[in-house]
Amino acid sequence: MAIEHLQHEHEEEGEPGEALLYLSIPGFVVFALLGLIKLRLGYKTRSASMKKDAICSLTGAALSLCVAIGNLLVRVSSSWWWFDAACALVASLGLLLFGLHDLWNNAAKGHSWWRARFWGTPSRQRQRGRKPSAQQGSRSGGGGGGGG
Repeated sequence: MAIEHLQHEHEEEGEPGEALLYLSIPGFVVFALLGLIKLRLGYKTRSASMKKDAICSLTGAALSLCVAIGNLLVRVSSSWWWFDAACALVASLGLLLFGLHDLWNNAAKGHSWWRARFWGTPSRQRQRGRKPSAQQGSRSGGGGGGGG
């Protein structure tokens, strides 16, 4: 159906970009609510993984909001065509820096994630006749440790 849509000329109903508003505004609401719930749960359960997942959901909410705002700006003036792409670049850079910061903090805490043995599972080590170290045992429940 999508290929057929591209192959034949068609007229869209409604204003150009109207579908973007219908998708981006509910996307913003859903992602923002999920992100806030995950953030609260992350703090209540002290789960670094849940907090990091909340950051991703809130970033998705911000991107959806940028698409909606960008769509409205383009309706005012076509010179705003770059707005949502710029928001995506800023969000990408922010997530990259957040991830690098978290990796740095984990390395400072002694989690040598760049080594193969860090990624080994405790069950594999037991099969080889070794006990998992205290550091490896604490990893399994903390979701990567960072403090997010």
